[in-house]
Amino acid sequence: MECRHICQKKATIDSLIELVETLKRSEEKMELIKRPRRLRGSANLRKMVRETRMDKSSLIYPLFVMEGNGIQEEIPSMEGQYRYSLDRLPYKLEQLEKAGVNSIMLFGIPAHKG
Repeated sequence: MECRHICQKKATIDSLIELVETLKRSEEKMELIKRPRRLRGSANLRKMVRETRMDKSSLIYPLFVMEGNGIQEEIPSMEGQYRYSLDRLPYKLEQLEKAGVNSIMLFGIPAHKG
């Protein structure tokens, strides 16, 4: 009985020693002299490389602008999208700002395609 008890203790101690050595090796690999922060230089860069999240601040709203006055014309092939004249843009921009959309992309629609 005594031999079995001693053998079990030795096996337990050996496994603990092995575990400690494994942890030490993994700590050695993780030590860095200087943490790499090249992708964290500016707020825009940090926003771009952070984990993928989708929220309204990530959206870019397309605005189609055309010549004329008082025009808000629906685009048949794009449900919910409109062509706006320049005088109608401030109202639409105010709506977008209230909705939390901070980025837009303007598409100019010429009066005549040539």
